[in-house]
Amino acid sequence: MNRALVLALSILAPAAQDSTFKVRECLERMQDDDIDVADQAAADLVSLGQTALGVLREEFTRRGGDLRLRIEVVIGRIERAERMKKAVGTVPRVTVDVKDAPVAEVLALLEKRSGVKVEGVELPADLRVSLKAENEVLWKALDDLCRGDGGLMFQVGPRRVQIHRTPYRDLPRVFDKGFFFFVDGFTLNRYVGAGSRTQFSLQAAMVLPPGSTPLGAHLDLLEFEDDRGTNLLEAARRGFRGRQYGWSGGSAPSLIVPLYLHSSTPPDEAATAVARLKGRAILQFALKMKSVVTLAKPLAQTGTPAREGTFALLVKNSRRTGANVRFDLEVTHTYSTQTAEEEAAANWRVELRDAQGKMISGRADFRGASSSSSGNFTITETQRLGMTFEVPEGTEVASMEIIQPVDVVEMAIPFQFRDLPLR
Repeated sequence: MNRALVLALSILAPAAQDSTFKVRECLERMQDDDIDVADQAAADLVSLGQTALGVLREEFTRRGGDLRLRIEVVIGRIERAERMKKAVGTVPRVTVDVKDAPVAEVLALLEKRSGVKVEGVELPADLRVSLKAENEVLWKALDDLCRGDGGLMFQVGPRRVQIHRTPYRDLPRVFDKGFFFFVDGFTLNRYVGAGSRTQFSLQAAMVLPPGSTPLGAHLDLLEFEDDRGTNLLEAARRGFRGRQYGWSGGSAPSLIVPLYLHSSTPPDEAATAVARLKGRAILQFALKMKSVVTLAKPLAQTGTPAREGTFALLVKNSRRTGANVRFDLEVTHTYSTQTAEEEAAANWRVELRDAQGKMISGRADFRGASSSSSGNFTITETQRLGMTFEVPEGTEVASMEIIQPVDVVEMAIPFQFRDLPLR
């Protein structure tokens, strides 16, 4: 046997044995008559995570009675936690200790250690920077780098981070759980003519760990007041929620989600700042999905919709260019006026499934929508989408499906800021 393999097995075996011992020890405690002892044992098993699943599944087949039921619950909790970890993504952490080093080398090091594309944009070749970060989240390390220099600012895009030679902006921000929330600023627009109105807008964003796949995001504000005492929460409405983030037909994962809040209540004319801004940025994650419509062989289907339940899916046109497959779609959602609020808020997206059962996400661009109601108390919404999927050549596309979440959890990133300049 290969010596390296023998060494690896010798290292892994004690760890596996230790994990098995811990699982069996917890199982013994889970049979204790003291409910607190049994509950703590279950919690300890859940904390072991995926490493405990093999033994637990084996014991589930062997045991009976109450213990079997408890093992089943623990397995379910571990599997759900693993799905949550996958949905949240991988937090990019870096350890760097450099002083007066060429900026190109530092950015290359951050990219290598985080796995996130980090590039300088027209930075001076002789620019040198310093940074010390130990197991730090990439977003915080980049903020420290730019703040330390004073003449750099980073910008997060859908697939990469760019560093620009521009004065550092000390944005209101929160780093939490691997996420990065910041307030970018405020705008005031006055619309004149018929239906004239004023709209005051808060512009913010959430930077996500790579691979994070929230199905929705929105702001939940508790305080929003200018320095003249005007309550800006009056007539405010949440923006960018549910289907507006990647769920009007689906979207490949992105590093950043823009967040908005619009209010018809403007600040006082004499106001110079938002005195208090307090609330939460809410991210929603789907831990389980279900298919509600399936259209077989979508590349060969045009003009005939697939209908199931309240949805219909129609391919109007399709074309393939290399690995890119483009579809022009029409999605129709018909529901009763009695369930209008629930149905209208329902999240959905369109994905492909290959012949091996793997789901393929795509990029959607919204083409338009229409809505109508009929005398039998039904509402019909129609959305027209263009979608592009990356499908490796030689991969067979078996079906196109509309999928919906059936197990949704929320993650809250709290924030509280004071004295934010309006201009």
